[in-house]
Amino acid sequence: MRQSCRMSSGVAFFAMVFIGFVCLPFDVSIAKAMLNDVTPGELRGLLARGEVFGHAYGMAAIAFTIYLLSPKNRLVVPRLILNCLTAGLTADLLKLAVWRVRPRSNYSWEANSDTFLGTIFTANDWNWAQLLDSNRHSLPSAHTAVAVAFAISLAKLFPEARWWFAVLALLCALNRIDGGAHFPSDVFWGAAVGIGATAFCDRSRTVRWLLSRWEKDEGSATQTQATISYRKAA
Repeated sequence: MRQSCRMSSGVAFFAMVFIGFVCLPFDVSIAKAMLNDVTPGELRGLLARGEVFGHAYGMAAIAFTIYLLSPKNRLVVPRLILNCLTAGLTADLLKLAVWRVRPRSNYSWEANSDTFLGTIFTANDWNWAQLLDSNRHSLPSAHTAVAVAFAISLAKLFPEARWWFAVLALLCALNRIDGGAHFPSDVFWGAAVGIGATAFCDRSRTVRWLLSRWEKDEGSATQTQATISYRKAA
């Protein structure tokens, strides 16, 4: 079962990367449509509320809710948070390394359809202000990375609701496109980061050792059983 999960996560990761490349020729046209407010108002409002699923505040609120309402899963909450933080930080590091303009920024990408501004490795005149400029941080979508990592982690805790978590992650991802924060390819590559980060955390011996020590020291037999169930799902 674990081997099957590894294969499925690997296939999902490369599928997201591939689809991201497929989206590149259509990124600009889709972004222009979104900036022209083609999304119906009610749907846009729904997508806007879906953003919280990929935000640190939303993650913290749900994690705290699990802690309060599901005692047997309390000791798995650090794993859930670690997966999300790893996904978000990985996405942020990629943003700093590869510069791509956001659709809603004030750059002239609409005139020349060139959305890539270079990388930290090839630029000769970058400064710290440019490096930290959010308008250059479209690739990949960190919200989507966190939302996907969150959905995968929650599905392992509550498998009966796995489709609902997938819907929440999808709403968050669509919001990033609809709101002009990212191009479609950025969102798919963000999903790949979320899948990869979760798989890394779940399979890393160091991470498992550190968390297992904490769980063993702090947890009851019932709570420890919950971590065993999570590992089997991983």
